Amino acid sequence: MNTLWIKGFAVGLALVVFNWPVVAALLSTTKGNFDLYVYLCAAVLDASIAFWLIFIALFKCVAESPDYATHKRNRIILSVYCLVFGFIISMTSTLLASKLLSLYLGDFSSFLSESSYITSLCIIMSMILWLVVVVSIFALQSECSSTRSARRWACFGIWCMFATFLVILYIYSGQFKPLEDCRLINKYWNVVFVNLLGFITLSLLFGICYLTENTESLEYTEPNFFPRFNNGMKLIGALYFGVFFPFNLYWFGKGLAYLLQGDIQNCNENLTAVMINVMLYTCTLALGLLGVFGIVVSIIAIILSCVFKLCCPTWYNSLWHMAFSTDAYEPSSLTEPLNVELESEEFEPGKHTREFMNEEVCSICLEGYKEKQQVVYWNSCKHLFHKDCLEFWVEKNPTCPNCKQPYLE
Repeated sequence: MNTLWIKGFAVGLALVVFNWPVVAALLSTTKGNFDLYVYLCAAVLDASIAFWLIFIALFKCVAESPDYATHKRNRIILSVYCLVFGFIISMTSTLLASKLLSLYLGDFSSFLSESSYITSLCIIMSMILWLVVVVSIFALQSECSSTRSARRWACFGIWCMFATFLVILYIYSGQFKPLEDCRLINKYWNVVFVNLLGFITLSLLFGICYLTENTESLEYTEPNFFPRFNNGMKLIGALYFGVFFPFNLYWFGKGLAYLLQGDIQNCNENLTAVMINVMLYTCTLALGLLGVFGIVVSIIAIILSCVFKLCCPTWYNSLWHMAFSTDAYEPSSLTEPLNVELESEEFEPGKHTREFMNEEVCSICLEGYKEKQQVVYWNSCKHLFHKDCLEFWVEKNPTCPNCKQPYLE
């Protein structure tokens, strides 16, 4: 019952988030062509809610399959469903978002309203669903064959799909008005097409290198969330961050300048295709922008760490030891047992707070403390342990299990 209430609340919240721009557009005193596309975007987003509900139901069927044959059939059904309907919804939301953006070219001040909000939601949803489509293609391929060759062909198939889409987009983006001043814009779209094609080619090569390094055989292996990077993957990453990203960032800036100056609007006839190009171009830069952000955050963290080390060296050394010392995970071996007579006593709950009794445990055995049980307080830090546990510990470890301080007699 609680699960049903949670699902109902989530669906209701999603409907409110996706549909309040429709209410705002209906109540607005100014009407325009963009209202229709706001309604259509909201309808597509509502359709995506139904898509995810059916996805959850099909995924549950996969998880609860009673036998292998049923499990395999349910996986195929789920993959086909994601491929077909994910592609339809993602393509529709991409086209609608692009159309809305094209209607506001040259007048972005009026765009900063419910239109920009619902356009952003459509773009985010389309990106998520494109990812679902790609994963479903690999899932269907794995149901047919899990060999490296088959997965490489799947990568190549995805590349062909995106390359075909880019060619169609390039044809529509290249429809120019008969003006003399459109040569630079024509050159710009040629560069955009080459850059987008280069990005999906780098992605193809990276995927092939990944499969070569991390796909061993048909036998089950433990999932590896941090895959090994071979020389080919490192080279492709270096090409992206060292050459592709700076070059694309430069041309992306030029494109924004053309857009803000109105040159693209004056030259291109199909502004919807133009905005799809802009969105795709932005996606190719996302990884590089995240990398730059990570570098900036790392530099700031290093600077703050140095300041902290200069101002509070004792705390810094203590935190550094706690974070990076391997002693806590790999107990040091001793040639001789620690010759210490542990001073034990009976555990008295009255000496400790209720919070201690409810939460604290012996860090060696992870069991709580009981009345009259023999316990030992480590002399130097007063951490508490069971006597039997600590006697076993000090046979190989001369320091406190919690803070690594030596035992002071």
